[in-house]
Amino acid sequence: MPRNPPILLLVHGLGSSARAFRRLVPELPAGWSATAIDLPGYGSRTGEPGEVSIGAMAERLLPAVRDAHATGRPVVACGHSMGGCVAVELGDRAPELVAAVVAIAAPLTVEGRRTAATGSEGLIRRPGIGRIAWHLAPRRALRRGLRSAFAPGFAVPELFAADLARCSWRTFTTSTAAIDAWLAEQPMAFRLAEPRVPTVYLHGPQDLRLDPRRSGRAPRDRADPHRHRRGRRAHADLGAASGVRGLARERARPARIGRRAGLSTVQLRCDAHGAPVI
Repeated sequence: MPRNPPILLLVHGLGSSARAFRRLVPELPAGWSATAIDLPGYGSRTGEPGEVSIGAMAERLLPAVRDAHATGRPVVACGHSMGGCVAVELGDRAPELVAAVVAIAAPLTVEGRRTAATGSEGLIRRPGIGRIAWHLAPRRALRRGLRSAFAPGFAVPELFAADLARCSWRTFTTSTAAIDAWLAEQPMAFRLAEPRVPTVYLHGPQDLRLDPRRSGRAPRDRADPHRHRRGRRAHADLGAASGVRGLARERARPARIGRRAGLSTVQLRCDAHGAPVI
């Protein structure tokens, strides 16, 4: 067990909640602890208005980061999808509080967000018809819209459909616009090329929601952080314990992380049910 095991601050994705990480937490290395937080407008906080920007979401998490940092243990911001953007923003805003960042299936560019442009998310974002479709959609329609977040043939877990149903149309559309604005300001590859803290980016070729061909690569005079290894991970496969454990190993070699421009690429394998093979 590490002498000073880290505390993970877990940040969920669009239309989700802290419950999305229930498979990851039991797989953490011995001694590690985790705090999964509902962003305003999501999960247990659906009665609150959603934040209008990724920066505002990060600011709302700073008190929790400060509390965790006060324990004397390193704090790792770990986010999925939209939460990955928030985690990267946290590392940039508070490098004195955040020891490292893990971004799981975080969007790379505005153009690379497939579902935002042509999928169900694109329909929901349309004024008028989007609001009507959101309020009239039955649970089975929500499940159908969530299929692209999972590997082909994998049944959409009920908790994901339930969390999406609890989310308001305004919160959802405000959040998806916030993602686009954050990426338009600077694509993910540019942000990861010169991170202020060690950063791990995890992405799988089976992700149907992100287009890696539109990764927004950094200029050649910067280290290119967007390297892929073949795997089988889908967008919402959050059993990424092997990736988190990879971070634990890398933390013992910070100089190595620095030489790799802050990015560690971790290859993950999954069984037929999408569970990680540790």
